[in-house]
Amino acid sequence: MSATLSAAQRRGLDKLGNILIPGDEALPSFTDSGCAAHADRMLEHMYDDDRAAVTTVLTLCSVLPQSVVRWLFALTEHHARTPATIASLLRMANLGIKGVVVTLYYADVGEGHVFEALGWDPVVHQPAADDLQQRQE
Repeated sequence: MSATLSAAQRRGLDKLGNILIPGDEALPSFTDSGCAAHADRMLEHMYDDDRAAVTTVLTLCSVLPQSVVRWLFALTEHHARTPATIASLLRMANLGIKGVVVTLYYADVGEGHVFEALGWDPVVHQPAADDLQQRQE
């Protein structure tokens, strides 16, 4: 259980995450990746005001129907079509929403093995001393 997110906020994160990352044949959905269980690792390092904004959005997402959450996210995606007075707020909301969801998912901290599905190995492999010696000669 999360120390930062309530059960409702966790449901909101899963709902929002699955809208952004529904998964496909190769990659798991946001929920199936299990990455939401690691949200505290990121939220602990946020400024208090930023964390409060994120948890407010997640609380809202937990109570709104998925179709409304999908519409609200789409609205943030089309911020350029809105009056300048609200465009900046929508742009910031979009960055915040995507930042939380995408960071958790592509950190591959859950059980979905996202890196494996992508065929990506982010580990730096150091050659053995023998290999280095041969390259220098």
